[in-house]
Amino acid sequence: MVPTHGRGTFRRFLIGSVTTKLIHDLSCPIWTSAHLLPEDHPEEKSPRYRSIICAVDTDATGLPLVKEAGAFAKSYGAKLSLIHVVSAPAMAMEVDFAPFLAQLVDAADQTLQQIREESGVDADIAIVEGPIADRIRMEATSRNADLVIVGRGHSKSGLARFGSALYRIVRESPCPVLSF
Repeated sequence: MVPTHGRGTFRRFLIGSVTTKLIHDLSCPIWTSAHLLPEDHPEEKSPRYRSIICAVDTDATGLPLVKEAGAFAKSYGAKLSLIHVVSAPAMAMEVDFAPFLAQLVDAADQTLQQIREESGVDADIAIVEGPIADRIRMEATSRNADLVIVGRGHSKSGLARFGSALYRIVRESPCPVLSF
């Protein structure tokens, strides 16, 4: 469990972040939260997970992540939702990306259906469009999620952590984030 202050990208770039470094360098699961502190809910002795969302990519990391999320949700009797965010390129006046975006959404839906089937996990599927961290926050809020589960790459490049959406997901999530 690693707390974070949820500071912005610029300040984090200047002074660094222990949480960002740990998320980038460690290969074990990491539990993070920018908002919930023990004093916020002193009456709760143990966490109650009723709704969990799992932000899934459509690459090779999807299946193992969904299996982990499914096992976690099952152990708590929680409802699991698989979320994939399709980010469209910046819109240009002369280019209509709607057909391309529709193809991305259809392909992602097919891939998530296949991942759900192969994993044997009982979960809803939602394909949403927009900025990754914003849409995950919106889905977590609308589904009253108690936990967001995400995968993370394990690139050893020193600059890789600056391009990742993971820290923004952690910072903006309305609930704790468990990253695998």
